[in-house]
Amino acid sequence: MKRTLLTALVLLTSTLGASAQFYAGGRLGWWRDGDTHHKRFTIQPEVGYQWNEELTFGALFGYYNDRSPRVKENPLPGDDATTTRSFELSPYVRYTALQAGPVELFTDFTVGFATSKTTAQQSRNSFRVGFRPGVSVALGKSFYAVAHTGFLGYADSEVGLYRDGFGFDISRNDLTFGIFYRF
Repeated sequence: MKRTLLTALVLLTSTLGASAQFYAGGRLGWWRDGDTHHKRFTIQPEVGYQWNEELTFGALFGYYNDRSPRVKENPLPGDDATTTRSFELSPYVRYTALQAGPVELFTDFTVGFATSKTTAQQSRNSFRVGFRPGVSVALGKSFYAVAHTGFLGYADSEVGLYRDGFGFDISRNDLTFGIFYRF
């Protein structure tokens, strides 16, 4: 029994090592509105495992920090400065539909979970499931630039981290760029 289990483990490990690649990378973002002084910082590390030329499994981990200053002119009750901190976990399966030289067109089937906490409020949760199209461009032997835009699916968000509802959405707010390294 031990010999059979050990042989199966060796075969599985050698098969995975021969055709698969691990990758790591992510995205950073910072935005400040000059008029309202609203600030947003995001960091989204991502790791994955390329099973073969068409299938990849991965996960995105996100941290978001939104700060809105106190309203200075004619403030109403509740117009104090607020900070919202959000954490996201979005595992995905990526299907690469087209490869042409250094360019790959793909779509991610993703399930996203997030929790957010705003100053003086209870934590709130968000959920989404759907597809995100994207493109990957090889920048060299191991470095890749990846861009996503749009979302087709369903989202339920209590705090606006995701857009509520069902549908297809392409906007500049959904456009993301990242750099990745394949091992």
